[in-house]
Amino acid sequence: MEEGFEVFDIALVADGEAAGEAQPGEEPLDFPSSFVAAQFTAVLGAAGAGAVGRDHADAHGRHFGVQCEFKAWSPPAAERIVLRRLTRGRESLVAHRAALLQQALECQDKTVSRALRAAATTLTAQITGLEAAIARHLEAHPALATDAKLLESIPGIGPVTAAVLLAELTPVAAAGVEQCIAYAGLHPRQWQSGSSVRGQSRLSKTGNARLRTACYLPALCGWRFNPVLSAFAARLLTGGKKKMQVLAALMHKLLALACGVLKTRQPFDAHWLSRHANTSSTPQTAS
Repeated sequence: MEEGFEVFDIALVADGEAAGEAQPGEEPLDFPSSFVAAQFTAVLGAAGAGAVGRDHADAHGRHFGVQCEFKAWSPPAAERIVLRRLTRGRESLVAHRAALLQQALECQDKTVSRALRAAATTLTAQITGLEAAIARHLEAHPALATDAKLLESIPGIGPVTAAVLLAELTPVAAAGVEQCIAYAGLHPRQWQSGSSVRGQSRLSKTGNARLRTACYLPALCGWRFNPVLSAFAARLLTGGKKKMQVLAALMHKLLALACGVLKTRQPFDAHWLSRHANTSSTPQTAS
C-alpha cells in the first residue's frame, strides 16, 4: 500500500489531477479525490457484490467498509515532504554503507576490501551531512522542531528516530493512535480460517515498513532504559510471552507513546499513568 503509493499520490495532487481540476480537453471531476488501498478496495467490492465472509473478521471488515465514509485526500505541508525526502535519503545511504561493509568483510582480496571500506567511509561522510541537513531543516521550522523535542523526551527515541517518525507519520498525522499503529502495521492480525484453523496472532506488517523499522531499535533501548516500557515488558514476560512477542508489543507501545505526546503537546511523563489513576480514584467531596 505504502511504498510507491505515497509518492504517486503527492505527484497527482501536485499536478492538479487528483484535486478535481479539469485538464485541457477534459471535463472537471464531480467527486473528491480519495486514495484507497487495493486490499480494502477488494473488501468493498466483495461487500457490494453481496458476498458473505466465512470468518467473523472478514464479515466485520466488510461491514466496516460499507459503513465508513472516505474523505478527500490533501497533500502534506511542503516542509514535511522535504523532511521525508531527507530521512529517506539518509536511510538509503545507511543501507548502501551496510552492504559495502558486509562485502568488505566477506571479500578475500585485500585491495578490493580496502576500496569497499573507503567507499563506505565516503558514505559515512554523506550520512553525516544529511543528518546535519535534517537538523537545520527542523530548526528552520519551529513546529517541526517542537514536535521533535516532544518525541525526544521519550527515553529510547533520539534525534534521527524523531525525524523519521515525523516524516513517516505525515499521512496520518491527524488520525488517532490506533490508526497510526495500523498504518505502521504494528497491530495484531488474526490467523484464522473458519472454525478449523486458529493460528497464533502476529503483526500484520502492512502499511509503512519504515515506521516499523524506526521503532525497532528504540523499542530495544526502551526495554532497558524506559521505565514504562520496562515495566510493560516485565509484565508480559511474567505472563509467559516470548521475547520476540514482547519486542513487538514494545514497538506497538512506543509508537502509541509517540502519538500521545504529539497529541497532548506534553513531554513524556513516566508517572503520568499512576498519577492519573490516583486522581481518578479519589472520591469527590460533596459540595
